[in-house]
Amino acid sequence: MLLRVVLSASLGGFLFGYDLGLMGGAILAIREALGTGTATEELIMAGAKLGAVFGTFLGGAVMLHWGRRAALAADGVFFVVGPLAMALSPGVAGLVAGRVVVGLGIGMSAVAVPAYLGELAPAAHRGATVEVYELLLTVGALTAVVVDAGLHHVPHNWRWMVGAPLGPALALGGCAILLPESPRWLVIRGRLDAALAVIHRIFTKQALTPGLQTSTAEVEAELMALWSAVEKERTEVTARRERHAAARETRAAPIAQVDVEAEAGSSPSHSKWLPLQGADPAEVDLGHTKLLQEGQESSSFVSPTEDLRCEQAALNPSTAIEVDEGSLVVDADGQPPGFLRVSADMFLDVWLLPRGPDRRAFHLALCLAFFNQAVASTAIINYAPSLLASAGLAPARATLASAAVSACKLVGVVVGLVLVDRAGRRRLLLTGSVLCTLSLAWLAVADAVGSVGLLLAGMCLFVLSHSASWAGVFWVLLSELFSMAAKSPATSAATATLFATGAASDALFLSLRDWLGPGAFAMYACIAAAGGVYVMAKVPETSGRTLEEIQALLAGGRRDLELTAGSG
Repeated sequence: MLLRVVLSASLGGFLFGYDLGLMGGAILAIREALGTGTATEELIMAGAKLGAVFGTFLGGAVMLHWGRRAALAADGVFFVVGPLAMALSPGVAGLVAGRVVVGLGIGMSAVAVPAYLGELAPAAHRGATVEVYELLLTVGALTAVVVDAGLHHVPHNWRWMVGAPLGPALALGGCAILLPESPRWLVIRGRLDAALAVIHRIFTKQALTPGLQTSTAEVEAELMALWSAVEKERTEVTARRERHAAARETRAAPIAQVDVEAEAGSSPSHSKWLPLQGADPAEVDLGHTKLLQEGQESSSFVSPTEDLRCEQAALNPSTAIEVDEGSLVVDADGQPPGFLRVSADMFLDVWLLPRGPDRRAFHLALCLAFFNQAVASTAIINYAPSLLASAGLAPARATLASAAVSACKLVGVVVGLVLVDRAGRRRLLLTGSVLCTLSLAWLAVADAVGSVGLLLAGMCLFVLSHSASWAGVFWVLLSELFSMAAKSPATSAATATLFATGAASDALFLSLRDWLGPGAFAMYACIAAAGGVYVMAKVPETSGRTLEEIQALLAGGRRDLELTAGSG
């Protein structure tokens, strides 16, 4: 069952990769059919990444409110509507709109699929399970290039190219209906019996007998560990929001004190900030809205009675008292919070990250996301056929030759999987930075001399180097840097930053090359080198450390972090 679930859910990764490889060949056909220029092609190309920025937050909110399976189904809808809109589009406007819709699906896929697979897989297989998503992404990119090359001589070729993802998109939507819900989300909603049934089926490969509330010791231990993790996260999130609310109220307190003293004829200079003594200044801010009104704490607080009922259900489902679906996550009126409330809380959690104990990890993740995409890592894949065509290859041959670039991405991902634990995250990032810098410098020379062979070799070397290092290590670090309470909002924000930087890179790549010529690749080489310097100065080695050790290190003093990074 696990393999079937993994392959079905990972169709989202395949579609993400298919879009990555699709537009390189399609943009040449669109240029021939519609006479598009550089600015228009950049807008079409960047539309998907722009939509993905919003898709990450939309996916996170849908996951929290309606569940992981609903997010996968919505993901499939976007991947159907987007290609359909592009294939039927009469002009550029429809293409751009369709690309943005596809981008919403890409953003949702990037957060929903890895989270779903990570929550469903047993711990012993979790890493390999989640990596299937990245592997299918690269397979999708390679498949798209081959399909584009095969469709190049078909009438209305670009419409068939952009509409080709409809098949796997419909499969993703259909499979989402049949997939089990994430046990973690079921526990959050208080549906412990349903969570037990899903875990039982994953571990034993057999369905739990209807009405039976007991399973094997291993399954019940997994459910208990999951419940404990959810409760820990709930406590940490509640504490962070309460600190924020208390800080805002304390900031307002001296104003009232001044008014009282003014009426008594005393000097306002005698007002005291006693409640702030010993507080972390980073956690004291003005904010824009009061978060925890009376009664709202219930959305993330469990009473001792409910806590005991849940603990009994996790330890011994046979004696469990039935828990209503919304009993663990309720609003002020006793009902589960609405979608808008869930979305607002998610954005609040993102806003609090730079002011809380995970702020250094958050800054680190945002910088790594920027350097990941600022070197034109996806732009070079997207525009590979255009680069080869500009050097003299016919469009059909340029599209087919760019398959070598997508193949190198697949090889790089496999190499990264092998080396990420053996070589370490920091060393892999540093080595990748050096190789990316050298390959981008190679591309600058190749572009200057106009050699097709040198351009293709340089792109292959760059994509191989980046895929074996930055492309995979970024996601590994993202899973290690944050405490449990901060992981979800931090991942959404970092992923959105990744896509926003990628959108800017896609939107400027051709213009920069027209303006700077080979100097554009030299500029990207400088950015790659700067990324390596940043890693050397700021990124500690996380391999071989427990998650608690990594998070304690990042929450510690700046000097401790820099010394550790410098000695890795």
